[in-house]
Amino acid sequence: MDTVHELDICRKRRKTPESKCTEAEKHLFLSLTGKPNNLGHGALPQAAYVASSLQQCMGALKITNLIAANGATREIKSLVPVVAYHPIGSCDVDQASVLAFSEASHGKTSYGQTGYIPGIHIPSPSKAVYHVLDWHSSKVSRVAFSSVGSEIIAAAECADRAGWLTSSLQELYQESRPLPLVFTVDSKGLPKYSVLDHHYTTRV
Repeated sequence: MDTVHELDICRKRRKTPESKCTEAEKHLFLSLTGKPNNLGHGALPQAAYVASSLQQCMGALKITNLIAANGATREIKSLVPVVAYHPIGSCDVDQASVLAFSEASHGKTSYGQTGYIPGIHIPSPSKAVYHVLDWHSSKVSRVAFSSVGSEIIAAAECADRAGWLTSSLQELYQESRPLPLVFTVDSKGLPKYSVLDHHYTTRV
């Protein structure tokens, strides 16, 4: 991230946030958002959401989007990617499960933003271990007319990916049964909808 620098926006332009961007500003914006996008796919899940959300503004790019990109850049640069391998220790490996988090936002348009992070959760009396296996963030794949609609789409995408990971782990380790699969969402209205198989456990 040392090579990622904020866009130089003069004071006159900042005073008109709803002004359309010039072609030169669009080029700089694409260059800035492209670097967090690569970082998000390889090392930093938070950057994946930011880059995808910003790139969706290209159709009607305004100065306010450039200002938002600078703010996102500062935030991403403050997040130092650290890979930590925690020892299993007293963790009960036999109680391991696939724990998946899904999240969504619903913007001003009919399309929002979804994201999910599945991983292996190993409980422990003192400190549990959670190893992230995958992450993803992108524009909602279909029209959603409410926040709950976006949450349902995110949960369905998460269920599909986490289910695939569960089956892959079962095959890899030649287990007789798949690991328990637990979903965590932050939408209180979501459990009312049958978007997940009844074998799964859903936490709000």
